Amino acid sequence: MNTNQKLACAISAILSACGGTAWAAAAADTETTSGLEEITVTAQRRSESIQNVPITIQAITGETLGQLSVTTFDDVIKMLPNVTFSANGPGQGNIYMRGLSVGFAGSQSSASINPFPNVATYLDEQSLTFPGRNLDVYMVDMDRIEVLEGPQGTLFGGGAEAGAVRYITNKPKLDITEGRAEGGYGVTAHGDPNTSANVVLNLPLIDGKLAIRGVIYSDRRGGYIDNVPTTFTRNPNVDRGPSAYSSSYPAHLDTFNNFGIAGQNQNPTTYQGMRLAALYQINDDWNVLIQQTYQYLDSEGMDVQMPVGLGLTALQPLEETSFLPAWNKDKSESTAWTVNGKIGPLKAVYTGSYLTRSVDANMDYTNYTRTGGGFYYSCTGGGGSARGGNAPPICYSPVMGWHDYFKSTHQSHELRVSTPDDWRLRGLVGVYWEDFQIKDDMNFEQKTIPSCTPENLAAALAGGPLCVANVTPVQAAIRRPAMTSPTLAKTCNAATSRPRCSRRRTSTSSRKC
Repeated sequence: MNTNQKLACAISAILSACGGTAWAAAAADTETTSGLEEITVTAQRRSESIQNVPITIQAITGETLGQLSVTTFDDVIKMLPNVTFSANGPGQGNIYMRGLSVGFAGSQSSASINPFPNVATYLDEQSLTFPGRNLDVYMVDMDRIEVLEGPQGTLFGGGAEAGAVRYITNKPKLDITEGRAEGGYGVTAHGDPNTSANVVLNLPLIDGKLAIRGVIYSDRRGGYIDNVPTTFTRNPNVDRGPSAYSSSYPAHLDTFNNFGIAGQNQNPTTYQGMRLAALYQINDDWNVLIQQTYQYLDSEGMDVQMPVGLGLTALQPLEETSFLPAWNKDKSESTAWTVNGKIGPLKAVYTGSYLTRSVDANMDYTNYTRTGGGFYYSCTGGGGSARGGNAPPICYSPVMGWHDYFKSTHQSHELRVSTPDDWRLRGLVGVYWEDFQIKDDMNFEQKTIPSCTPENLAAALAGGPLCVANVTPVQAAIRRPAMTSPTLAKTCNAATSRPRCSRRRTSTSSRKC
């Protein structure tokens, strides 16, 4: 009689009294018994069968990830029934477990004003949690992924109130030389081709004592959303701004176009990186693991589709209209180390890490122009003394955008001591220290209102069109060139998980918001 393994696994999971479920085809740490596979996890900071973990957990083995071509979080989310992702593009968004999360969906200023998330992400022992922008780890040469649902703050710290996602990598093997090379080519429906390649090598240097394991990868995914050529003219029947100007509509209704950046398949994404690990077996009880990781994520264009373009014409599926280039360039580098050993019968673990990450993001904001807020930033006059008295409203270029650049450092140290796994009475005690800093430079790039040159200022004082002064950020706060063109700027300097942010906006009177 032929055995249906998938059906048997499903029936076993339903009848089991434990909370764990697993996706597995095979794994290095599995034992086959009666056709069912046992998966070893470390969800409780100790090695144990997934069937013995008294929490809701989903584990996906590395072999299953490879068979299903799962490499990014957008791929794995399809396999997690209680997990959702409010994505704004690769590496942007919040993870929800059981419908619980904090923060907002936008990417603008997310590093500074987004609350600290309550779904933690980990790469082995290293925390990757970040406000609104969890690091999108490229999943190649993985041992497994563990998804822990429900509060995990005791073992995984702040940011794990709703759950945790753990990426567990393959570690160096002391007694075997092995390698693997993979390549792929595909075509995206309605889009450009995809190419990928990765190489994995495990090499023992001292038999039984020292080994290294390295992986290098590159994955380019072709774009599939078109930026349709269009023109933009203010429309009093659609735009929501005129009510802020005593219902009088601006006289200047110039037409603008996006012909310079329009094109097909404008949202390609590229993942590139490497990971190198070294394992040294000091003696039978102690070993040291050091891991170095680099990753670069380059996401171009707009990852959205619009039912109606900015020119107020209906669009087809997988089409949008934008007037400024958009990108999200995410670079990260981390060093992590773990010391495992024994103190008498007790297990001892010391682990630490240092992560640096920088993100350079630019986004078109032209669609904001048709809202009341967009009128506020690009129009003057017609709104009382603060907006230029009773002068007729004047609206300047509707083409707007924002540019966000932030850099963060994340350092952590943890020491844990636990009883042996086979004791009936088990316990764990530990101490943890973390330093998390974010430096954020957020700029609204539109230059829509004239600068206060001597001539423009004299005209404004005589009752003519308003003008504004240029903003120059404090150079001690950010290490970037002074900004002299945009009319808006925001400079943020945050420490730990409670960012402090000062926002400045130029107008005829100085204001803080």
